Amino acid sequence: MQTKVYIDGYNFYYGCLKGTHYKWLDYYTLFNNFLLKRNGLGNPKLSEGAIKLFTAPIHGRVAMDENSVSDQHSYHTALGKHLSEKLQIINGHYDVSKSKAKLFKEGLEPKDSPSVEVWKIEEKQSDVNVAVEAIYDALTTPALEQVVFVSNDTDILPAIKKLQIYRDTTGRDLKIGVVIPRREARIANKSLIDAADWHIASIKDEEFIKSQLPNRIVAGRKAAFKPISWYESPDLVVEINSLLKSAFGKMNAAYHWLESTPQDYPETLPELLSTPYEEMNSEQGAQRVLEHVRAILAYKNSINSD
Repeated sequence: MQTKVYIDGYNFYYGCLKGTHYKWLDYYTLFNNFLLKRNGLGNPKLSEGAIKLFTAPIHGRVAMDENSVSDQHSYHTALGKHLSEKLQIINGHYDVSKSKAKLFKEGLEPKDSPSVEVWKIEEKQSDVNVAVEAIYDALTTPALEQVVFVSNDTDILPAIKKLQIYRDTTGRDLKIGVVIPRREARIANKSLIDAADWHIASIKDEEFIKSQLPNRIVAGRKAAFKPISWYESPDLVVEINSLLKSAFGKMNAAYHWLESTPQDYPETLPELLSTPYEEMNSEQGAQRVLEHVRAILAYKNSINSD
């Protein structure tokens, strides 16, 4: 079943990713390996450009974290390098302007409250872009059999209803799915659920864990790295990287070790079931990797002192 997926990036971020260590997400793996297999509608196929991510570059004037702009750039670069034609990023933009709003005062109705100047910060075009892309794809891609909207925002409802009218008048068999970007099954917008042929109410933590990008992605001259603050235990990762640089001298050798499953290490060290890079995604795994790195550094220091 030829399928296209339309992801409202900021709705997804605030519904699923904010405050978690799942931000280094591989959308293709998440949908191809997990979510699209949950709807019970045959065998969904994601062809070139089948996943469209609608987002906007973070504006430096409103970024709450000094690393937000560079972290987002690293992530989008990683998606482009790793997923190539499988995923398309469609950017809107941020609008930052001065505006007036009613100041809340206990006991006063809005009409009686004083107005104050505030910053109005809006992410523009994503909702419109989602609707335009979905309808355009349905009209121009005869082989398309299913469209999946990933949002809990009713702004996409008009697009869903237009697609319903289109398929009803043409007799075309086009399935419409909705994935609610939540980690827990909370109350979703009923109008979205009612308009779709099927829906998924939440995304499981284990699906996020198994759908992470490689921590280092090499394509072209420059690699893309998972931001340190996106790990579950950033302090441990910083210490591991520092010790690895001391142990191996050149980071290329350290990366080779991080991306290979270690063999023949002393039984006194904790077992590593995957590559050190993969282990480092959890706090417990990072602790295990740190013990290995300390042992490597101690061994190399003992050799150099002889």
